[in-house]
Amino acid sequence: MRKRIGIFTASESLKNLLLVQEQMSQHAEMSYHPYSSMSELTELYLEHAKKFDGILFSGRLPYDHVKRNLPCMDVPHHYLEMQDRDVYLLVARLLAQNPHLDFHRVYFDTASLEVEDRRMVKYIREVFPKDRMPELQIMFDYSAYRKDFDSFYERLMDGYREKWNNGELEIAVTRVTNLAKWMEKERIPHILFQPCPATIMEGFLNLLHDIEIAQMEKSLTACCVIRINKDQPTEREYTILKERLEKFNSEQ
Repeated sequence: MRKRIGIFTASESLKNLLLVQEQMSQHAEMSYHPYSSMSELTELYLEHAKKFDGILFSGRLPYDHVKRNLPCMDVPHHYLEMQDRDVYLLVARLLAQNPHLDFHRVYFDTASLEVEDRRMVKYIREVFPKDRMPELQIMFDYSAYRKDFDSFYERLMDGYREKWNNGELEIAVTRVTNLAKWMEKERIPHILFQPCPATIMEGFLNLLHDIEIAQMEKSLTACCVIRINKDQPTEREYTILKERLEKFNSEQ
């Protein structure tokens, strides 16, 4: 039986995910659920999540929202996480489109200031020579959206709008893809930081692997020996044992 995968994605990310639709469909039955707000994500998840063998989120934001605010996810689930290849492609795109770009005027919401997660800084250092190293300007730390999911989009957009109006921002790099339409409307230069097809497929295949492991664990057979701890049990004791075993089998 083909596995059923539910993909919960920001509306603006759907087009990017569909780049590997044909490849993913060779392995499983896909169902897409795009959302434009956290409240819409909540409604979609509660309505559809129980239908699937596994759930794939387009990023960390929807994953964290569901994990913290909705019923426990009792099926395998993954969110797409950026890999080094994605960062290198991002830098290449920025420089190809803007050869004289001043990175001090490029603002990211994609890098975390948390000590344990400085991968963006690490990758940037690998790309640039020391004498031309840009200083990453962080618009919003990822931990910010954990405080108030409902106003996260608005607060992040307010930060970009302020930098743009003050002349401090040349390009915004955002992983929060539903912000793109807002920036487009206000004509704020931006670039979407999205996973490439190889990264999407890697996350998808990892999810399939977890589903297979979960299904194997559920199908394992447990064997045990049960006896009445008496040398000469009575017929009544055998009857009680039989009833309890039948009840156990029914419940388990």
